[in-house]
Amino acid sequence: MGNRRAIVTTTYRLRTIEKTGRIEVVIRPEAIEVAEEGNFAERVNKSMFMGAHHEYEINFFGKPLEISLNNPKNKSMVATEETLKFSLDASSIHIL
Repeated sequence: MGNRRAIVTTTYRLRTIEKTGRIEVVIRPEAIEVAEEGNFAERVNKSMFMGAHHEYEINFFGKPLEISLNNPKNKSMVATEETLKFSLDASSIHIL
């Protein structure tokens, strides 16, 4: 899948410093964990089962984001137009 890049325009909090403006964020693929109790919930634009992996495309902060799950056996699959819940590992997110 490779690294996915998204341009995010929002207010964000980084430790105790608060800024408003445009930032560029790089999210490593392994930072995304699909889970029933995820911190984020987005509508699935595309859901494709590929045998050894499952690919989803969502909009995240207004930008397309592809999520690929390896070995989806025994995992719930989310159909197109349904809601995908996921969390991000903060140590694998980099602000450029």
